[in-house]
Amino acid sequence: MPQLKRIVLALPPRVPGFLHLFGFAVSREEIFQLSLFAFKRHYRGYRCPEYDSMINNGPGYIANYFRLPVCFPAIIQPGEKVDVPSDCYHPLEPGAVRLLVVWQSCEPGQTCPYPWHLRLFEEIIGRPPRWWLDDAPEWA
Repeated sequence: MPQLKRIVLALPPRVPGFLHLFGFAVSREEIFQLSLFAFKRHYRGYRCPEYDSMINNGPGYIANYFRLPVCFPAIIQPGEKVDVPSDCYHPLEPGAVRLLVVWQSCEPGQTCPYPWHLRLFEEIIGRPPRWWLDDAPEWA
């Protein structure tokens, strides 16, 4: 799982001068719900995997169904106090927040994410996603 650094809480559209990775804070249960939603629509008629398998393979199901250019979980250590739901904090790393990174912008004028992504994510997780933007991942 990538460790992202220098996270800036931001809402789309783009913030100039940053590598544009968009994601939002999620709980383990929300990753499961998003994965289950995507699996049931993309693989109609197939039996759903077990809970842990759904969590582990979820980003692939989510990326396939939502046609996302990237989708992976990440953990961040925000430098300042942030307002995220308490169940989005990682249980084994104090102060760390679990993210689902769902978009990488490649084009200078690209709007990301698409409005229909925002509506569906909000509908599935039951709250508006707050978008995080990372400008210096250690793996870049």
